[in-house]
Amino acid sequence: MRKILSIGPKQFLTGIAPDSYAQNKGLWLAAIGINPFITPNLGSGKIGLLQSAPTPVDMTGSTVVDVPWAWESDLTGATTKIYVWGDAGHLYEIDLVTNIVTDKASGAAVSNPAAGIFLVRHSDGTKKLYYFQLTQLGQWQTDQAWSTRANNYYTTDIQSTKHHGVHSMFDRHFFCNGRYIGAAYDDGSGGLTVESTALDLEPSWRATCISDDGTYLVGGITRTTGDVTFAGGQSKLIFWDRNQSSWQREWLIPDATILAIKPLARGLMQAITPTQSYVFSFDLPPEPIEPPLTQGTDTPSASYPAQYAADRLNGASLWGGSARVMSYGKIVPQAPNALHVPFSGFTGSVTMVCSSVHTSNIFIGTSQPKLYRVSTLGAATSESASASTVFVDLERWWQIGRVVIEFADPLESGDSVLVQLTPDNGSQVTFGTPSYTTHGAIRSKELYASVAASHVQITLALSGIIKIKSIELWGDALSVPN
Repeated sequence: MRKILSIGPKQFLTGIAPDSYAQNKGLWLAAIGINPFITPNLGSGKIGLLQSAPTPVDMTGSTVVDVPWAWESDLTGATTKIYVWGDAGHLYEIDLVTNIVTDKASGAAVSNPAAGIFLVRHSDGTKKLYYFQLTQLGQWQTDQAWSTRANNYYTTDIQSTKHHGVHSMFDRHFFCNGRYIGAAYDDGSGGLTVESTALDLEPSWRATCISDDGTYLVGGITRTTGDVTFAGGQSKLIFWDRNQSSWQREWLIPDATILAIKPLARGLMQAITPTQSYVFSFDLPPEPIEPPLTQGTDTPSASYPAQYAADRLNGASLWGGSARVMSYGKIVPQAPNALHVPFSGFTGSVTMVCSSVHTSNIFIGTSQPKLYRVSTLGAATSESASASTVFVDLERWWQIGRVVIEFADPLESGDSVLVQLTPDNGSQVTFGTPSYTTHGAIRSKELYASVAASHVQITLALSGIIKIKSIELWGDALSVPN
């Protein structure tokens, strides 16, 4: 037999392809919960191994009782915590040392909450958390009892909308406010100056999400009102210098809304819509990222504002879908820009992603409601995951008779991988299932069966903390298929 094909870390990192026959545009047709990055926050000498994502740890317990849809961090001095705002007015505090969750608003939830929250470290030394309701801004001093809060701290020109997402840039906290983008900042005496109509949009447009590129505030605006349950429509990306009465550039997005905007590396930005992801900048018009996204599966649910359903991890963006978290960009510098599904195993649609606070965990909220943490230190336990390659062009007909799997580490208890090959003109053939139970602590395994193919798809089902270093196909040349 001759070696026909060898794939390894270089190919594993190329991500998801736009279709089943695409060559050199991503190895995977589907790869849910496949995470080749190992320890994205700490670095690793084993980047690119084929492995399952870490198992999410459910933090919900009896504490989390509404849908997490906004978050803010407090990492000042000895304080290391994240505040999570829920869609029924509960405020949760996550201690980043102990990972204990408490409900600050237990028995005293805020009525009519909206998806928006921010923390101000005032010049008088106080720290105050500001939270949005539909038509007003509430305030709570974090070293005081929750009962001391003021729900109606600011009400002037706060538009009635769930979309009050906040983005902090320099010393300002900008927020979506219906047909306006507002701004808030410390007033110098322990209070807040609020300019709720800092940027006036045309009356038919609404702000849904905001971010920045380091120079301009970047907003996503749409003419769609209510929850988005369809594709199509008209939306815009706008660039505002925060000083002029209007924005300085706009790009049209042909979709019903813009769910979230996040920065990538080298000045690029990413916009996520219900059906597509785009890369853009002030000078670069939006370009679709292949492949298109499936609404509600690869993108956040239309039932919740999505400003906080996306975040950044190193040089990549992460965003929620149904029971999964997608990524695009460079989670680690060694990787190419690519689309992955690096985290899975959640229950419900992902409504919150907190990954830019560089701790040992990523925090995920879902519609169930659930609150999870996912380790970025390398998995002690991993989700079961499956992956299928595109139909790889073998450039001629071959009688494939052997598959060789090389593992990065010896198999451990619970490790196994089912290996199947599918020719593009025939039925799937199972080559075998290397496992610790059957084969022990092996470092490689040869599997035998027979399939004729000129294009072949490799399908893998992984269990345990198995790490695959390479996959080889061996066989004999055929002049014509048998």
